[in-house]
Amino acid sequence: MEHRWRIRKPVDLRIRIYQAGLPVAVGVGSNLNPEGMFVQIQDSNLKRGSHLEIEVLTANPMLRNRRMPGIVVHGSPKGLGVMFSRVDQRVYAKVQEIGLRNVVAS
Repeated sequence: MEHRWRIRKPVDLRIRIYQAGLPVAVGVGSNLNPEGMFVQIQDSNLKRGSHLEIEVLTANPMLRNRRMPGIVVHGSPKGLGVMFSRVDQRVYAKVQEIGLRNVVAS
């Protein structure tokens, strides 16, 4: 059972998922907090317990080539729940800012 310490905020982020350093999927981050993210993705082979890295696809130079490591904590036909294993707070703040701005713009 998943337990969250903080409420996730709705975001709209195009992301790329890496496993073992290789890109394996593209999806949309739909909610976020400092502990994790839900990623809307189709046809994923990533199972619970899989280690991965998430890269936000943006033109922002601060986030270019920055990956957030995490682990899949649950999966559903709609996507994956990812718990971050390490968070750079500056990177997280910029990811949240971009994601929230995209929600407002859509």
